[in-house]
Amino acid sequence: EPGAEGFAYRAVPYVASSVAKVEEGHYRRFVQPVVIHVCASVSSFSAHSGATTAPKGAVNEQLFLNPRLFETPERIPRILAHELSHLHLVQQLGVYRSHRNLPDWFKEGLATLVADGGGAENVSAGEARQALRAGLRIEPVERDGLFRRKTADYWFGGKITDPAKRQHLFYRQSMLFVDCLRATDEARFRQFLLRVQDGGDFAESVRAAYARNLDELWQQFLRELPPA
Repeated sequence: EPGAEGFAYRAVPYVASSVAKVEEGHYRRFVQPVVIHVCASVSSFSAHSGATTAPKGAVNEQLFLNPRLFETPERIPRILAHELSHLHLVQQLGVYRSHRNLPDWFKEGLATLVADGGGAENVSAGEARQALRAGLRIEPVERDGLFRRKTADYWFGGKITDPAKRQHLFYRQSMLFVDCLRATDEARFRQFLLRVQDGGDFAESVRAAYARNLDELWQQFLRELPPA
């Protein structure tokens, strides 16, 4: 956007590596050219992306970067990769099916994982595990409602006053579980993720790959949490 050229040039050095990181993490190339829109103002970002909480980036049918991202330049490559993960899914499934088929914890956990923690920088893995052990945790679901999504506010809204802390804890715990699914058996995880990206039912894709349902995998994850 006119006036955002300086921001865009600061993102350019990270685009190729971020695209490659997402394609490796999703086991599949982007199916359309990657276009990144850099906005010149927060109001422009909100108008174009539809985001009401002013995150650093957002994806509807396209990827938009908030100029606020460039206030913390060290976050640019990680946030870029995080949002590119969302774009990768939207390119394959479309906005509606991505929203309908995939629960938020999974989309955010996958995006944070492929982005090396991007989006969850304010909560460490150790802090997220401590919260899990204390019972302050998400409960992964196979399907979110179309209009009442189980986001960070759903899980932690009445327990954590800082909205950024809520979001980062949600992303980090989701990431830890997705990482566990991958680390347990990457071949099964790849089978599951490719099937999901082909539009397969989420719950059926989990069972087909792991021969267990999501709750069984989650309970195993909790049992195997390392000690404090």
